[in-house]
Order: sequence, then C-alpha cells, then structure tokens
Amino acid sequence: MSYQITANGFLAHHFHGEYWCSVGLEFENEEAASDALMKLGEGWTIGEQHKNVLVWHGNSKALDVLKERFKGDGFKLTIKPCKWSDCRNHCRDAEIDSCNHSIDYGPPFELTITVEVVDQN
Repeated sequence: MSYQITANGFLAHHFHGEYWCSVGLEFENEEAASDALMKLGEGWTIGEQHKNVLVWHGNSKALDVLKERFKGDGFKLTIKPCKWSDCRNHCRDAEIDSCNHSIDYGPPFELTITVEVVDQN
C-alpha cells in the first residue's frame, strides 16, 4: 500500500567560489516531511526553524544526480507556472536549476512523492 505527499520546492544557486546549491521542500506538516525523508534518503535534513521543511545542499554533480532521482519511480516533478509577464511559458519545460529568470533561484516547483506503507503485522 502507498500514499502520496506533495511539497512546494525551490532551488537557490550559490556562485560564491565553487558552485553549490540548496534545495528546499516545504510540506503541509511535520509528519509529511518525516515520511518524505525516508523516501528521499541521504543528504536531506529537517529544517532547523520549520520542521515541515526538508533541506538539501550539493555541488553541480550531486545536483545532476538529484534531478535524475526526481525523474525516477515514486516521484513526480512539476514546474509551477511562472507569473512573469514576459515569460510566455519559457519555464514550462525548465529544469529545477534553470536560470531563465534569475541567476539566484530556479523556478518554483512541486514534488509529489509516493511513499510505501510498511505493514506492521
């Protein structure tokens, strides 16, 4: 048996010295974040101030691995519609690290995660 949980996601680029980035996933509540943490695995931590947020940091190689993981089974990634008037849907097919509108942030996205329920019997 499985169920789905959804998070609002964002990516921040950090170009200070060697490139790295941060990804945040905001869930409805702490329980959803905790359940997602089991599926997301290593590299993710629970936010210090907001326990319903999971945070990940990595370099460009680690980001490539993360993006491929989000395209795999149990994940559905959707780039949210851009509200920029001059976009004309350019970010519709963007990656989470796209710099179409900003060198600081990728486009907002939604990540749906399928979590398997472990039978306790």
